[in-house]
Amino acid sequence: MADFVSVVSRQQAVLQMIIGKLHEKVEFIDTKLDLIGTRNTEEMERATYAKAVKTSRQRSRSRRREEGSVALIYPKDTEKEGNLKEKLQSAINPVKLKIGIRNLRNVNKGGIAIEVANEEEIKRLSEEIENNNALKDDVRIKRPKKMPPKIIIYRVEENLDIEKGIEQLKEQNDILAEAEIHHEYLMKTTKGNNWIVSIDPSSFKNIMKNKKVNLGWQRLSLREYLRTRQCFHCYQYGHLAIKCPDKEKYSMKCTRCGGEGHKAETCQNDLCCHNCKMHNEKYKNSPPTFDSTRGTSWIDLTLVKNIARNKIMDWKVHTDISLSDHNLITFSLDSGAKTKVTPKRWSLDGLKILEFRRDLKLLLDSIFQIKINKNNFSEILKDLDEGLTIICKLNTRKRNFKKQKDAIWWNQNLNIMRSKTKALRRRYQKIMEPTERKKWEIKYKKELAKYKHMIPIAKKDCFKDFLSNILQKKSFGNVKNIIKDKKMELKISQIIKDNKEMTKTYNESRDYILRKHFPYITIDTKEEGITKKERNMLELTETEIENVLISMKKKGAPGHDGWRTEIIQEVFYANKRWFCNLYNTCLNQGFFPENWKIADIVLIPKEGKNLTDYKSYRPICLLPVMGKILDKLITKRLSYQLEIENKIHKNQFGFRKNRGRNDAMKSIVNYINESKSNNMITCVVSLNISNAFNSIRWVDLKELFKKYDIEYSLRKLLEDFLRDRTILLTDGNKWKYTIGVPQGSSLGPILWLLIIKELLIDEDLNKEPEIMVQAYANDIIVLIRARASYLFTEKSTIVMNRLESWANRYNLTFNRNKSVYTMIKNKKDITHFPGIKLYNQRLTYSKAINYLGILIDSNLSFMPHLNSIQEKVIKLQEKLRRIARPTWGLKPKVLKQIYLDVIEKIITYGSEIWYKDLVKVNNKLNSIQRQALLSITKCYSTVSNEALQVLSGCSPLDIKIKYSNPVFERIKKQKLSEYQEGIININYVTLTAPWYAKKIDWTYFNEIMEGIQIYTDGSKFRRKSGVLPL
Repeated sequence: MADFVSVVSRQQAVLQMIIGKLHEKVEFIDTKLDLIGTRNTEEMERATYAKAVKTSRQRSRSRRREEGSVALIYPKDTEKEGNLKEKLQSAINPVKLKIGIRNLRNVNKGGIAIEVANEEEIKRLSEEIENNNALKDDVRIKRPKKMPPKIIIYRVEENLDIEKGIEQLKEQNDILAEAEIHHEYLMKTTKGNNWIVSIDPSSFKNIMKNKKVNLGWQRLSLREYLRTRQCFHCYQYGHLAIKCPDKEKYSMKCTRCGGEGHKAETCQNDLCCHNCKMHNEKYKNSPPTFDSTRGTSWIDLTLVKNIARNKIMDWKVHTDISLSDHNLITFSLDSGAKTKVTPKRWSLDGLKILEFRRDLKLLLDSIFQIKINKNNFSEILKDLDEGLTIICKLNTRKRNFKKQKDAIWWNQNLNIMRSKTKALRRRYQKIMEPTERKKWEIKYKKELAKYKHMIPIAKKDCFKDFLSNILQKKSFGNVKNIIKDKKMELKISQIIKDNKEMTKTYNESRDYILRKHFPYITIDTKEEGITKKERNMLELTETEIENVLISMKKKGAPGHDGWRTEIIQEVFYANKRWFCNLYNTCLNQGFFPENWKIADIVLIPKEGKNLTDYKSYRPICLLPVMGKILDKLITKRLSYQLEIENKIHKNQFGFRKNRGRNDAMKSIVNYINESKSNNMITCVVSLNISNAFNSIRWVDLKELFKKYDIEYSLRKLLEDFLRDRTILLTDGNKWKYTIGVPQGSSLGPILWLLIIKELLIDEDLNKEPEIMVQAYANDIIVLIRARASYLFTEKSTIVMNRLESWANRYNLTFNRNKSVYTMIKNKKDITHFPGIKLYNQRLTYSKAINYLGILIDSNLSFMPHLNSIQEKVIKLQEKLRRIARPTWGLKPKVLKQIYLDVIEKIITYGSEIWYKDLVKVNNKLNSIQRQALLSITKCYSTVSNEALQVLSGCSPLDIKIKYSNPVFERIKKQKLSEYQEGIININYVTLTAPWYAKKIDWTYFNEIMEGIQIYTDGSKFRRKSGVLPL
């Protein structure tokens, strides 16, 4: 025992010596710093103007806002606490008082804290409150007290008088000579007392630089005193005993052991932390967060900021062996937001199909007995919905859901190795004998090293297996996910409102965007009766409905009811007659069911846009499938009437049969070539309409239905389609809107044709033979030609004025940022660029315009278009190169399929328009194709193009385009030309009415099997097809 005491005393002596040396070093460094400071000040005093200019400006990195003045306002009557803010805002006008309110916040006892710039503004505010008759009797104004900083001085002599000690501090320390020091209280320790004193801010700032003071024969340490709030009832932190929530549950506790019924002075128990004791009792079986060969610990924490602690859910420590000594900690956040309850989305994949069809037929047979009319239509739909739900639940197949592995690379060998490593670690930690423990420690570390080495190998092997399995057809989507630009995230950020404030929650952001995109505007209109005329359209047929159902995606996203297309198809095939009667009731009685007008909205962020603006989100409406069927049936009939009666303008492309993108581009190129042949310059103006479909007023559409004499039953149904439409908000409530056609509805594009036609038939535009206006959806192209470029300024003014008046008439707005113009030269280069104005602002000139995916340049050479295609293909090939290596990865067969299905179609898109049989163009095409062929053949980069084309089996692009382009020209002709004798001219079949559509059944061939029958498999030889007559 004596030896132990001597060792401890020697260690204490050594420590005291080291501490003394450290203090000497600190004092030495302080004196050096003082010398450096005096030298710098002397140099600055002797500095010349030239030296001052050369020295860099000293600026503080932290730009703190100036502290303002604060006034506290409290109500005299505590019962009127909630009305204080409203009363102040109504009685005091800060503009008249010339007061700038920096901050306004609530404080305790129903008061309000107002922060202004300076004391003068506080004075004006208090005078106004005292002179205001409405406020002086109800409120009182008070100034907050600023608490001075506090310091704690350690190990002061116990017998030292406090007042005498404060005087000694001022006399012995120069920086405290003029300080305002007040003693707060002291804390007794085994080696003297710790003083807590308050001090003025300037002296506090100076003394905290050294953190040492002289007091008598002592030099004492100090630091800033910051005390955490602790309750002496429950001993928890963050509140005081006055506001303790568990005041009734706990009596006064002992500060020593945390027990009840006695005080710390009489406590005989061991020292114990009450909070630690409670925590350890609650989580005594919790696994450690740190686990290594040296021991275990609960050292890891989860820090929470700006989130309530009760929002942390499912906090869990995982004990699986990983490459770190720290165990994995997972948790989830509970947002607490209430969202609408969405029904289950049913699919045929999880149902017993035979039993489902049997029960469905019984359900429809029972409903079939009820006569359908407008009054009981909603009840029938409700019975169908409830019956389908019950049938689906009864016939759901039981599935053994396998938990998906978090790590797909994990295999059985790793599982065995992990178990072995765990067993060795347990055995090594249990052994206490040093030699044996060291032996098992070596064994454990060897196996752990092997285990860690196997993990990256398993990951690499798994990735290679994944790439080799992509050869299957079903895995082709994986390649698409890898090579596409980026995964679209349907996230919504905070939105800036009209009053410049930010939304605070996800629900608030989503609802604000929806209300802006789908506004409710009250328009005073008189419902005009529709004059019934002789009906030109027949009732809906089973074949017509079946064609619509077949054209829809089976796995498409359902509406708010949760029924997918494949379920509704089963309903149709179970009882076609009843299904047909259901839709004919809507057509005959001219109503669109309200349940089919309810839309669920998906907001898709626009790429590269500012997500704090509500305009940067595109709303897509998810409508019920049964409503979409009626929507498509109306669309087909309306489109047929408009086409057959020539009520669509010839310059309107898109959403029409045989009037697609190539036709629109061909029309523009023909116009430009005609201008060149007449030695004229062409000005091409591209205009874009902002939010076109969501801006259409229903009143304008109803006027156009009347103007173009839409068929009686169809018009009645269309007008009801545009009545009482709603969308679902986040909380499940419905929001009505009166403007726009839902994006996701088939009718939207067809109704847009009626709006855009009003522009194309404008008399002022059609008077000018040198002006042509053409539209594709909401993209409008204006073509103007003239002998000289300066003439375009005057000519464009007429066009732009008519376009602006048309847009104002139909509540539309042109997007000036997306609207540009270019000049197509004839022979000479263009030196004068006209001022083409939209909304009295000049449009931007561009060397090339991107219209329908094709770049139209000033030379009409389309070389900029080919350059942009080359950039796309190179980016695509770089992504493919990650998963297609010479010795592993995607096989040549898969790469060739990707080239034929994706890359070649990107390159040849619009080739009917831009391709010219020139050496420059053909060389460019070979250059673009070369990168793809190198990845297919996996050859060296020195191999020639011809060899790559032969090895890959891919035709040269220029030859392929030359072969396919004449086919496009031939299809667009009205009649097939007579190439040789014996070929019959075949006219195009006229547009067939939807109600006359017929389904060709196999029995049809039995009826026509008379005479000679010709069969062919489509095989060709020397541009002729082989046939077999029987």
